[in-house]
Amino acid sequence: VPYEQRTRLITEGSRAFLARRGDDIEKNTQRVIIHAGEFIDRLTPEDFSHRMFIHQMLRKIDQCLLLLQPAELIALRQRYADLYVGARP
Repeated sequence: VPYEQRTRLITEGSRAFLARRGDDIEKNTQRVIIHAGEFIDRLTPEDFSHRMFIHQMLRKIDQCLLLLQPAELIALRQRYADLYVGARP
């Protein structure tokens, strides 16, 4: 499946899933921004549980970025990615 079609299917599928559940995409994204920003300064890449949290937060941020691309979330994603790279042996 070509890249453009895959991207469209993922984006439209995610929007449809959230609409069926009654979730507001903007509200969900804002919740991720709040939680990601709240924890990032307390994380250290040396701690195993922190590395797992960093990985999970990157996945959640990427899911949100498929639907919306607020500048604050993009900046948080970069900070988490830098932590994740620092966590690799």
